[in-house]
This record gives sequence, structure tokens and C-alpha cells, in this order.
Amino acid sequence: MRKLFLWLLALGLLLSGCGQAGEPAEASAFLLDTAVSVRIYEGGGRDTAQAALDLCASYEKIFSRTDPDSELYRLNHREITQVSDELAQVIALGLDYGRSTGGAFDITMGAVSELWDFAAEDPALPDGEEVARRLAHTGWETVSVEGNTVTFADPETVIDLGGVAKGYIADRLADFLRGEGVTSAIIDLGGNLYCLGSRPGGEPFQVGIQYPYEERQTTILISSHILSEISLLADDVGIIDHGNLLEEESLKELEEKNAKYIHFCVSNAQKAAQVIASSFGSKNVHVSDGNNLYLYDTDLPVEKINRNFMEEGIGIREAHLCEDTLEDYFRRITGGEGIA
Repeated sequence: MRKLFLWLLALGLLLSGCGQAGEPAEASAFLLDTAVSVRIYEGGGRDTAQAALDLCASYEKIFSRTDPDSELYRLNHREITQVSDELAQVIALGLDYGRSTGGAFDITMGAVSELWDFAAEDPALPDGEEVARRLAHTGWETVSVEGNTVTFADPETVIDLGGVAKGYIADRLADFLRGEGVTSAIIDLGGNLYCLGSRPGGEPFQVGIQYPYEERQTTILISSHILSEISLLADDVGIIDHGNLLEEESLKELEEKNAKYIHFCVSNAQKAAQVIASSFGSKNVHVSDGNNLYLYDTDLPVEKINRNFMEEGIGIREAHLCEDTLEDYFRRITGGEGIA
């Protein structure tokens, strides 16, 4: 299966955490075949959030593969060859990724991907022979961009920008928000996230990344300031870290490490870490912000820890054991920063 491209800063499930102050100004809509939203925490109001969504809607009219009025749809149906600067730029970007990955990422998979009709009342797997027939008309080499002219070497090739357009759109929406004076916001394009600035108070946003082999909502936490420095290519069986592909076997090996930790959400995480160190002799604790800490000595008695917290006047919102099977991996690629 061809690999799909995503920017990790835009991939994931936002976790609001605890201690979030104030209500954001938010606007939401159904765009890009998914639920999208813009939440502004500082520097703007709902009108600005709505204006960002309007901008998103204008990009949908450029990059949608399925909307008959979109520019990409007309290009795929050979109604036009001259395209806008935006479409030419994103197609060229997608072709560059295809070239650099040896075809692992391929924007010409449109004719194949449309065989999976997820909107059908009774969706079914497509016929294998038809999939094979359409695969013969894919390949980044079949498309070329010269200025604003797009040329197809194969009349049946169909471009699908689903793996790259959302990242481009998120970047443009972030540029717009910055231009409007917004300093703290989250752009959520159906799970593809852009965290602009930090949370009110200066702490980084926290983003949950879905485990490849677990049920939905099973996530690893990582800070937005780390995400801003990391980009990954990923699919259902592989992750590329700075060009080094981790195939299914590598991911399973990471999962077998079965790393665990206890997550505490408390009123004063720094003080709680001091209590754990003084009362239980453990310094194997990571404090991510003022309210969240992670204890990696999972054999320590949680109930007794909570009791000591209360005796020291530390409020407890939650405490639970978590399995973080990709923890070691993220610690390695972030130079020891790890999860947050």
C-alpha cells in the first residue's frame, strides 16, 4: 500500500489537558470532507476565526479532488492545463516528495484511492483486478509542472492531494492568523493540527498521536514545541523519521517494549515531584507543565502517593497508569525531550 504523507504537526488528536484558562474564540465547519475548526486563545475573536475558515473554504475550491467546481477536479478531467500559483506549487511539492521517497509517497494515486467509497451505505473492498489496472496508471513521473502548466504523460492518471494539501492549507491559515495579530491558536483540519504559539500562560500545547496498532483514542502525548521541529512520513504500517523508514517489524518491536508510566494531573506538578522524591526516593519523574507529571516507577503505590499529595495540600484531578509503547522512540528522535 502506497504511503500517505502527513506533517506530524498537523497529524493527531488534540488533548486539552487540565488547567486550561479561558474559553477560546472558535469557528467550525465541515470542509475538506471532514470537521475543521479554528480556536483562538489570544489575539483575536470569533470573526477572525471565521475569516480563517472562509480562507480554508477557498482552498477547498482549489485542491478538492471530488468537487466538480474545484480547480483540481477540472485539471484531472483534462478541462484545463493552466492552473493557479497555489495548485502548481502544491502539485510540484507533491512530486518532489514522490521523487525523494522513490515513489513511496505518490500524489497520482487518485484513480486508485477513489475505489474505496467510504461514504457508501455499505462500503466494500474494491475488486483486486481493478486496483491493479489503475495502479498501472500511477507514478509521480507521469506528471510534470512547468510554471503554471501541468502536463500528464498518461491520460488516465488522477492527482489526489489528500496527503499534502491539508498541511499547506494549515500553513496558510497560520500565516493569515499571524497577520491578524493572533498569538495563540489551534487549527484543526480533521485531526491535522497546527499549534500556533503556546497556550495562555506560555506552556506548550499538548497533542496526542494515535498508536498505529491500537484502538482509537489510544495516544502518546507530545508537546507542540517538539512537533514544530519534527516532520514524519507515516502510514498504517510505517513511520519515516528524517528519512529513516521504520517498517511494521520495527514498530512492533517498539510496542513489545511495553513502556509504562503513571500520569498525574495535579494542582502543583513541581511540588508533587518533590513529594515523590522525598517520600518515595524516586526522581524518575517528568514534569511537563504546572499541572501534569509522569512517573516512570510504576511499582510505587498510587494510592499512597495521592494520600501524600493531599497531606501536602496538592489537589489531584486524575492519576492513572498508562502504557506508552512508543516512548523510547520519541525520546530518541527528540534528543531526550520525550513525551510531554
